[in-house]
Amino acid sequence: FGNLKGSKARIKEKNLREILKLGRSEYFNTKKILLEKELIIITGDGLVKVNPKYCKKGKITSRKQLKESVRMFEEGFKRLYNQVSSTEHKKYSLFIKILPYVNFYHNVLCNNPTEKDIEKIDVVTISELAKILNVNQTRLKNDLLKITINDELAVGLFIKKDGTHIYVN
Repeated sequence: FGNLKGSKARIKEKNLREILKLGRSEYFNTKKILLEKELIIITGDGLVKVNPKYCKKGKITSRKQLKESVRMFEEGFKRLYNQVSSTEHKKYSLFIKILPYVNFYHNVLCNNPTEKDIEKIDVVTISELAKILNVNQTRLKNDLLKITINDELAVGLFIKKDGTHIYVN
């Protein structure tokens, strides 16, 4: 949908469900979360844009962006998403929903993802994440543990005194 250099085609809101390959209810739920977390922006003319605060295509030019960035590989992400069956998209949409909570330095899910000091990180436990995402805690735990990339778990759960902490591989 036109995310290549020189292309004039852009993603329109009406195309988003087709691109995500989600069922109706999961599409609306995912879109709602993407908008609430300001990961995407829908312009007045119906175009869908990724918020540059969270994702920048191409080279990172400033030190601030470099310090507050997680490097992702667009083609790998597309390939991953397109290789799984449509029934698995719901599971992989969880991965997208948790991205705003990934700490830039320690890969733990938390409420302050830019915090460097591990002692100051406000960790999000599995029970808190279930409340945030409005899903059943046991189902969330099971679904997170089913997310794999190249046959490796993408998410790890660590049981600690204050609850189960979630790390992204």
